[in-house]
Amino acid sequence: MKVYSYTIACPDDGDVLPNCLNSLSKFVDRIYLVDTSNETSMIRQVRNNGILFKYIVSRPEYCELAYFDGDWRVDEWNGVELYTSKHDFTTPGEVRNWTLDHMGKDCDWIVVLDADEIASNEMINGLRPFLETLPTQDTNVVQPLCNLVVDPDHMAQGHHSTWLSHARVHRPDTVKWTEQWHESMSYIGYRVQFPARIIHTRMLFRKRLLLQRGHDKIVEGAWSDAYPVPVPADCTFDMEWLPDEPIGVPVDQPLGEYRASTGL
Repeated sequence: MKVYSYTIACPDDGDVLPNCLNSLSKFVDRIYLVDTSNETSMIRQVRNNGILFKYIVSRPEYCELAYFDGDWRVDEWNGVELYTSKHDFTTPGEVRNWTLDHMGKDCDWIVVLDADEIASNEMINGLRPFLETLPTQDTNVVQPLCNLVVDPDHMAQGHHSTWLSHARVHRPDTVKWTEQWHESMSYIGYRVQFPARIIHTRMLFRKRLLLQRGHDKIVEGAWSDAYPVPVPADCTFDMEWLPDEPIGVPVDQPLGEYRASTGL
C-alpha cells in the first residue's frame, strides 16, 4: 500500500511547518508541499553542501529556493521524498484542489495536514494498518482534532477539539474541496471514522503569529474564553519547540535587536 500526503504552507508557517513535515515523514511514502507564495516571505530550505536541513526560514540571503516555479522539485525530508512547488493563494479549497490535480495519483491513499498540524502517535502508528482493512467502497476517513492551547499538555475545551466535518484521509480522485474559507468537501463512496487525533499546534505560537502578521496589538494566549483541559490520555505526540532563529525577522533589523524588541 502506498500513501502520499500534502500540505499547504502560507508565508507565516515557517515556525510550525517543520513539525508537520517531521510528523508526516514517519508514516507516508511521499510528501507534497505547496508554497502559496509571498514576495517577502517564501518558504525556503537551508542547504549546506547539498544537505537539506530540517529548518525553514524566510531570509533569502541564507538559502536557495526550494522549488522551480511551475514544476515540482524533488528533495527529501527525513529520507522521504519531498515534492515542492508553489501556487498563488486564493482560497484554501482552491489551493487544495490544485494540489490534488497536480500531485501523483499512483497511490492508494492521500493524507492532508495543515502546516500547523501534526499527526498524533496513535495516527502515525495506527493509520496504515487501519487503511489496509477498508473495503474499496470506503473512500474517505474522518478523525478528531485536538486543539492545543497554553502548552502541549492542554487542549481547548469546546473549541474544535472534536471530530472534523471533512476527511483528512481519502483515496485518489474521490473528493473535491469547495472553494471557500471554511473547508468542506464533496465525495464519492462511503465515509468511515478513525479515532486517532490530528494535533493543531498553531495556537501555542499565537504571539509569534501576530508579530509575523504585523498586528499592532499583541494578544497573550489563545482563545481567552477557552478553558484549557488536559490532553486526553489516548492522545500522544512529539514536537519540537521554536528554533533558535526566529522566523520572519525583518531583513534590515539585527537579530539581537529583534529578539530584544519582541521578547522571543
